[in-house]
Amino acid sequence: MSTGRNILLLLHIASFVVAFAPASVHPLLTRQFGQDGPAALQRFSAHAARNGRRLYSPALIVGGLFGIGLVLDSDDIDFDQTWVSLALLVWIAMNGIVHTAGPATRSCRASGRWRPTTPRR
Repeated sequence: MSTGRNILLLLHIASFVVAFAPASVHPLLTRQFGQDGPAALQRFSAHAARNGRRLYSPALIVGGLFGIGLVLDSDDIDFDQTWVSLALLVWIAMNGIVHTAGPATRSCRASGRWRPTTPRR
């Protein structure tokens, strides 16, 4: 493997680690902030949404682009392989969900209809 390919692979993996960080961290933080009351939970939700727009969402996009670059650079891996096609399909679907759910949540918040749920104790 060339150095450039190794750097691309490292960036691909690091991007997806950042993109999926909320899946492991947010449930714990939601529970902790929920114990402090609804105002704290609402503050956390606002910060989490802002971080999603500024950090997690771009990491998801860039991680997929790095993956496409890895496939294009590889002699052994092609888009014809099932796992590559499925990974690309899942990446497109995740981007569609992330980039449509965010604006919907913001518009719900702006209208006053959105309230974060307090976790069970």
